[in-house]
Amino acid sequence: MRAYRVLFDTLAYWWPNSPMFQRILLSFILLSACISASAGEGDWAAKNDIYRTVKSPVPMVIDGVREEAWGRAEARLLGHFHGVELPSDRQDTVFRMLWDEEHIYLLFESQDRYLQSAITERNGPTFMDDCAEFFVIPADAPLDFHLGFEVNLNSVANDFVFITNLSGGQSASVKSYDPDFAVAVVLDGTLNDNSDIDRGWTMEFAIPRALFLGIEKFSPIEPGNRWAFQALRQERNDPEIGRRVWSTLFPLPEGSREVHDPITFGLLEFVE
Repeated sequence: MRAYRVLFDTLAYWWPNSPMFQRILLSFILLSACISASAGEGDWAAKNDIYRTVKSPVPMVIDGVREEAWGRAEARLLGHFHGVELPSDRQDTVFRMLWDEEHIYLLFESQDRYLQSAITERNGPTFMDDCAEFFVIPADAPLDFHLGFEVNLNSVANDFVFITNLSGGQSASVKSYDPDFAVAVVLDGTLNDNSDIDRGWTMEFAIPRALFLGIEKFSPIEPGNRWAFQALRQERNDPEIGRRVWSTLFPLPEGSREVHDPITFGLLEFVE
């Protein structure tokens, strides 16, 4: 029953004209309290890796090019690979993040010998293509709720509200969450043509802070505060949709394919 109430109130939040708007705040507090009281959260926080995201001195130009301001950001490899079958499957991606008064900025720079993207409709299975993904919980705990931002090389977005353990151990995503955010993709190679060897791609995001309005109050975007998150890259080297490799910033348990498990998320900390 509690899980259904959380889903109901979460849906209400994303339509702020609804009279149920304020109920999401209470449900989020209740959810946070339940998770905070659960066993293992203290261990999760203690062992967690922290990515420190620096404040940008200037608004970023979203064009898929690493401009000078990105030099302030910590560069991290998405170094935990899953689904590797061939030596050529291990292709590096460097991740960076910045923030300012209006946005959270992301930059993915990926090596890629074969650029592949077939999905062209929003909220389609872009995770089956070459794509970048960012999952974020606007709190410093592994809550059963996160927002997902996912974009393939066609600049097609698949975004969602993900609810973990909704009922009977099953999870679900709210696909009607269609936020407006800026993204730019630059390809170094030929898309969907495996007759040649490509070099890679770059993807840059500007996610408005307004998308977190209401829920960011529990851990506001300001220096010293932390959010839980995961950054990952899906990689499809074959012309046919099916086999793919994924690499994550924070590790998954051995043999696991569950990238949405909040226990596997790390932390970001906002710094000046």
